This record gives sequence, C-alpha cells and structure tokens, in this order.
Amino acid sequence: MIMLPRVFVALSATVTLGALFAGSNFGWFDMHYGAACAQGETAEATGGISGRIDTESNTHDADQHVKEGERCAKFGNWTGAADEFAKAVKANPANIVAYYNLGVAYAHLKKYDQAAEMERRAIEMNPEYTLAYIELGSILERTGDLAGAEEAEAKAVSLSPNNKIAKENLSALLVKRASRQVNKMPGEDAARKGLGPAAMESEALLRMNVFDRVKQGNTHFQQGEMSKAKETLGQAAKDFPWSSVAHANFGVVLGATGDLVGEIREERKALEIDSANVAAQVNLGWALSRKGKWEEAETAYKSALALNANLLEAKIGLAVATVKLGQVDKGLESLRQIGIELSGNALPSIATGALLTDLGRLDEADAALQEALRLEPNNREAQQRVAALLLQKGQWAAAAEKYQALLTPATAGSNNSGGNCDNLVGLGLALLKSGDKQGSQDKFRQALEIEPDNACAHAGLGLTLLSQGDNKQAMEEAREALMLDPKQELAQALISKLNNHKASTKNISGRSSRWF
Repeated sequence: MIMLPRVFVALSATVTLGALFAGSNFGWFDMHYGAACAQGETAEATGGISGRIDTESNTHDADQHVKEGERCAKFGNWTGAADEFAKAVKANPANIVAYYNLGVAYAHLKKYDQAAEMERRAIEMNPEYTLAYIELGSILERTGDLAGAEEAEAKAVSLSPNNKIAKENLSALLVKRASRQVNKMPGEDAARKGLGPAAMESEALLRMNVFDRVKQGNTHFQQGEMSKAKETLGQAAKDFPWSSVAHANFGVVLGATGDLVGEIREERKALEIDSANVAAQVNLGWALSRKGKWEEAETAYKSALALNANLLEAKIGLAVATVKLGQVDKGLESLRQIGIELSGNALPSIATGALLTDLGRLDEADAALQEALRLEPNNREAQQRVAALLLQKGQWAAAAEKYQALLTPATAGSNNSGGNCDNLVGLGLALLKSGDKQGSQDKFRQALEIEPDNACAHAGLGLTLLSQGDNKQAMEEAREALMLDPKQELAQALISKLNNHKASTKNISGRSSRWF
C-alpha cells in the first residue's frame, strides 16, 4: 500500500503549534536584511542568480549605492537606506538586489504599498526569487491582505521546500486564517438565545481556549502519547463543536491510530464548518486514499489545490490518485514535473517509486527510490518503499530485515501508526513467504490492532490462515478485505486460491465446499 504524504494539520490550517502560538514570524525581514547583506550573501538574496546584473557602464554606481544602503540599514537608518537603494534602481534598473532591498527599506518605513511594488518588480525579474516572495508575504500580511500573503509564502515554500522561515510564515498565516474562523463570536446566536453579557463573555473565553487545548493535544501526538492526544483532542472537538481546527486535528489522531472512518467523519465536519480549511481537505484525501476510495480522494485533493495551488502534499496525492484511477502516464508525468520543480525534495521520487513498484516496473522503481535516498538518506518513507520493492522482487529475508528495522522503536510509542501498520503488513507477508506462518499471523493481527479496517492486513491474515488450513476464517478475512477495498489485489488472490480449493474439493468429494 502506498503511504501518501501526510499533512498533519499542524503543517497547515491548524497548527505548527510550538512557536506559532507565541506569535507569528512576520518580523523576519527585519533581521534577515542585516544578516544576508552584511555577509554579502548575494546568491541567497537573489534566489540563486547573480545579485548584480551587468547591463550598462553605470553598474558600478548602482553597486556603490547598494553598499551604502546596506551600511545605512545596518545602523537602522532606513530613510537613508531607501534613498540609496532608490538611486541604485535608477542607476541600473536591472539590479534585482536593489529592488529587493528597497522593498525591505520601504517596509521598515511602513510604506507598504511601495514595498510590495518593489518586491513584485524583483519577482518579475526572477520568478524563482524565493526571498522576494517571503518578503512580499510579510508585507501583505501587515496590510491585512492575508490571502495575498498566503499565496506569496506558499510560492516561496514551493520554490524552497526546506526554507524554515517560509514554512513557518505559511503555517502562521494558515493558523491566523483558521483562528479568525474560530474566534468569530456568535453574537446573533447569543442574542436569539437571550443570553446575557456574562454568558456571552463565558462563551468568548471558551473560544479563546480552543487553541490551548489543541496545542496540548498535538504536543501529546508529537511525543507519541496517542491515547492522551486522542482524549484531549476528542474532548476539544466535543467542547468546541463549532471549531474547524479542533475537528481537523482530532481527525488526524483518529487516522493515525487506525480509525480512518473516524478521521473522514471529523475532516468532513471541519470542512462543513470552514470550507477553506486546506489541511482538512488534504487529510480527507489521505484517509480516503488509505480506504482505497480513489475517486473521492481525487476530489479532495483537487479541492485542496483550488485553495492552495502550491501545496506539495496535495499535488503528490492527486498524482497518485490519477495513477490509481488508471491514467498511469499522466500521473507519473505529474510526479516527474513536481520532482523537477522541487529538485531537493524526496517526496516525488518516493511516490514514483511506490507506484512503479505496484505496477511491477521494478527497475524503474528501484532507480526512483535510490534517488529519494540520495536526497534524504534517513527518510523512513523511502526506506519503507525499498522494503516493499524487495518484497515484490521475492527477496523475502532482505525484506523482512528491512521491515523489522523500520519497526524499531516499537509501534506503541510512535506517532506514525499508519506507517507502522504498513510495515507490519509487509513483515507479515515476508514471513509468510519465508514459511514462518505463526510469525506472519502475529504481525497481521498486530497490524489490525492498529488499523482495524486495513484491507491489506485482512487479506494477508486470510492468506496465512489458508496456509494453516483454516479455510472458513480465511474466507471471512477475504470478504472483509473486499468490503473495505473491492480492488484489493491480495484479497482477490486469496479469493482465487479459495475458489481453486473449492473446485478441488468438489472434484474429490462430488459436492461443493461448505465455505461457499
């Protein structure tokens, strides 16, 4: 089973709960300017191109004005800095750093319209200018244009997925958008109910407390305390039924502990409350994918991309769904394009390798997964896909060893229960093929304890039971697997084996098997 990219709501419209609740990071450009310019990091400041574009003989004058502007900025003289950067732009209109720095200076002087215009001009000159997008997002946030700010920061993240500031800024914006919805006072409802000022104040205090409760629940989740996370976030969703944030986070914990039906329910509740909760859309797609409901997953991912066209997890999820719905070349090409756009990110290669493994194109799968490990040698998802590839190649012992390594530390303390369920299923299949029937059965049952509606685990358990002669229970597991996922290949193989057994029994005894 492909483990799709997971947008824990913390990455999006709910919380990156650690630092973000202490305040957003939109003051970043104040300190970056001094750091980057003082150290002469022109390559970073231009998104990887030369900071000074030679076009005319007056380039030298422009550079001198830029240097003087940097000196002024270093001492907090933003008026002087703005004057110098403006002179640099006039001397050499192709000097991209001058535009960027002039935007920074204008922002310090609270001339936000002019600041945004300078950053937009820098972006026109270099559409891959990451820092200009980050700066533009910060400026727009200060003017109250949160949608524009979110778009700019999302673009920065798409260009530089490992840029911590861009990711934190985008997360903070999404949290801010969610919090606006959360903190809406239901004044009309209160008036209709005839509530007095004291009751309304009490209700307002509840709304102020929702993020604290969600933060606590997500802290438990990140620490692997799944029972506490489930209890805390479940209570938050109950206490704050109007909160899209609470329902979306509760859904993530349910899905991570194997309750995919519960996650789908909670993510849909979150979307009923706030249809713009992009994280809820992506996580709904994730849960539907694990249920094998690819058409519905495709719809969810498309809805997420309509809200944020640059969201990586939604792009990859949609590409995977496209392949699963039969448009193999189109989906793989989408992943290839994503990989080109995000050359330093392993996720596109991991998804490609997983899909190619499922398609039986093992050499191509191996190449994709090796590329993923080159980019991120310690990526557990890539390692998991390598284990699945070994299983597909029939290298049972090597596959079992890989899966066993991935299950350390033990599943009980992990916040990646979905991934551990897949690892247990893989290990169960490897042990079954190696002849360890009891060990195989134990692993499949452990997987089902984590995720009771995992079709692959039910099918694998059925195959183990069939190998032990328990045809009746094997059939029950096959039916359960097909009810959960009618296209589940292991379940179909199990049914085929059981049908062959039925035919054999009929030929020998002259009557049908009692199991059919």
